[in-house]
Amino acid sequence: QSWLDLLFLSFSLQSATGLSDLMPMSPAARVLAMLQMFGGVMYLAVVVSRLIALQYIAHLPKNQ
Repeated sequence: QSWLDLLFLSFSLQSATGLSDLMPMSPAARVLAMLQMFGGVMYLAVVVSRLIALQYIAHLPKNQ
C-alpha cells in the first residue's frame, strides 16, 4: 500500500465515514484500525463532555 492509501484509510476511519474501498487485511492492521476508531470516538466524547462541563460551571450560581 502507498502512504496516500494508508492516509486515506486513516482519515476514513477517524471520521467514521466507513468507506470500504480500503480494508486492513492482517490481524495486526485490523487491531490498529479498531484502536483508531475507538480513539476517534472517545476523543469526540471527551471534547463534547468538556464543553458541556464548561457551560455547566459557567452557569452555576455564585456563592457569597
